[in-house]
Amino acid sequence: IQYLFPYSSYMAEQISYTNFVRDIRSGIMPKTGYVTLIASYIYSLLPLATPSSIISFSMYNKILFIVTFILLKKYSYLNTNYLITLLLFPSLILYSSLGLREMLVLLQMILWLLCILNRKYILSLVLAFFFLYTKIYNFYFLGLFTILHFVYYNSVFFITKKFLTAIIILFLFTIFFLN
Repeated sequence: IQYLFPYSSYMAEQISYTNFVRDIRSGIMPKTGYVTLIASYIYSLLPLATPSSIISFSMYNKILFIVTFILLKKYSYLNTNYLITLLLFPSLILYSSLGLREMLVLLQMILWLLCILNRKYILSLVLAFFFLYTKIYNFYFLGLFTILHFVYYNSVFFITKKFLTAIIILFLFTIFFLN
């Protein structure tokens, strides 16, 4: 899929991620934006060969993509029909074939969702905290959702579910109409 784009500058971040991972593995400290640097450090920790080009770096994402869904299938979080649908989903195929941090973010979100579904709230808050380093606006949404999920399903503070739902809907309408 990499060859479908006319120039490597079409998504220019691919070049920087590839170069930064190569530099980090060579012992050179790159000077760049905070989020790009953190994602490059995470990618450099993967036990894979050092990328020599954008295409070889995009294989990191393809491997993350395939291993994630194999593990989801192995631990019975996905059945075969959903797995095939997700593996053939065009956006997932596209983003897993690029040298960007999107598959890293997807992996974090899947782990966070599994923690929420298993009601491991402390671990899900820790995973949401890691979004401060990869995608900051996901931190606000996932952190708030974790807290609301805990309050809603554990009846903390003796708030009824109907009352809490009404407050959330009122809050969302207020935000919507203020913008």
